[in-house]
Amino acid sequence: MAKLTGKIALVTGGGSGIGAASAQALLQEGAKVAIAGRDLKKLDEVAKALGNPANLITVQADVSDQKQVVTLVATVAKKLGGAIDILVNNAGTNLKQRAFREITPEGWDKLIRTNLDGAFYCIHAVAPAMIERKDGVIINIVSTSGKRAGPLGGVAYSASKFGMAALGLCVGAEEKDNGCAFAISFPVKWTRRSCNFGPMRLPRSIGNACCSRQTWPRRCVSWRRSRSTCRFRS
Repeated sequence: MAKLTGKIALVTGGGSGIGAASAQALLQEGAKVAIAGRDLKKLDEVAKALGNPANLITVQADVSDQKQVVTLVATVAKKLGGAIDILVNNAGTNLKQRAFREITPEGWDKLIRTNLDGAFYCIHAVAPAMIERKDGVIINIVSTSGKRAGPLGGVAYSASKFGMAALGLCVGAEEKDNGCAFAISFPVKWTRRSCNFGPMRLPRSIGNACCSRQTWPRRCVSWRRSRSTCRFRS
């Protein structure tokens, strides 16, 4: 029997890459999955590639807009028949002009709103119900740029990913006794080809993390993909 049967998962940034492959991993374990993103055409293409299963829906939403996130969460709950059990915060973007001398305040704001504010809005929308029923998993897909800042990622992207990691750690530490597990994943290396619904360690790890939720200690604050272990706070 699939380990996530009856669970409802929301994957943001589900129109390609890590988000699409993560949705596939969750579907394979029996979860009802919603993939969200700004481009409905890409979401529909992913759904088609996955065989348009009955337990998969697509929802167009821009996570940088709090009102759209509130509507997104309500739509998922209505269409899939319940509150969200698993949130995969994967939506993200970067800039072509990412060096400090090239980036503009407008570019900075756009990136931070998507990568960091969007993650906060999604957690803010789904966490209260998880805390109330003392069960739920939230996974922040960060980046190695959230561990080691450098010119390749750029100043805004690195800042947003460090912030996203800190967001998960802090909220997880605050809610560690309320049955809600927060995981932080740092993808080491991926390409469009490796995420094209084929074998890939990260989505499998995400699926495994969700499937093994019942075996996680209640004080689990974060799970790091690089070591496939949990990080704890007493």
